[in-house]
Amino acid sequence: MMPRSREPARRTGRAFSPGQAARPPAGGRVFTISLCDYSLTVLGQPLLRRVRDLAPQAGIRLRFGTWEEPEPDRSLPGYDLLIRPPRLVPGGQPEVLWRDKIVYVADPANPRLHGGRLTAGDLAALPHAAVRIPGPAPDPAALALLQHGIRPNVVLATRGWLELPFLVAGTDMVAAVPERLARRLAAGAGVTVAEPPFGPVELAEAAWWHPLHATDPGLTWLRGLVAEVAASLAMPGLRGQQQPGNLT
Repeated sequence: MMPRSREPARRTGRAFSPGQAARPPAGGRVFTISLCDYSLTVLGQPLLRRVRDLAPQAGIRLRFGTWEEPEPDRSLPGYDLLIRPPRLVPGGQPEVLWRDKIVYVADPANPRLHGGRLTAGDLAALPHAAVRIPGPAPDPAALALLQHGIRPNVVLATRGWLELPFLVAGTDMVAAVPERLARRLAAGAGVTVAEPPFGPVELAEAAWWHPLHATDPGLTWLRGLVAEVAASLAMPGLRGQQQPGNLT
């Protein structure tokens, strides 16, 4: 949610008529959610299935949004919810929906891959395919490498995470991707998933909505449903993921 009236609006939204908020919206209301390729792949199918089960008369329009497009202003034109990593939308603290961690994908025949593992030396020596994330701060995987004295040799940059496993397959490249995405695509892409040698690097996906809509019963229902579906995506070993909420 946007920062200007974030906390008052959030408290009001949560306190607003719990009985109404728990009920699906009447009629054929259509909600629009903007997601990046990773969120769309991870959340899209279970969310659509849950909406179909609980409110078959409601509609969900999932819009793919690239990170390069200008971020919407505080009015969030055209969207009921915007789902992005928190640091990609400036200002305030959104509600975190789920957490993930970075893993590396590599072709099973990569000569540097031993027992499904990559060392820091391997990551320093191998060419990297990487997602191009806008903004002044480096992406979490690149930052972790730099903190360990590794400046990755990025030979291929993409606009999203989704294509990285497929581009890595059959090459000597490695790529850092969110674990949920890697596990879902590994078999189809023909890649091996390897834990980073420097410990877990966490990611978060969060939701924003316009503060003026915080007490909208339909949007309150949708927010609760998205949080419920996101909680079902929990993976072991990640802190705070069972309780969607603030970043802190």
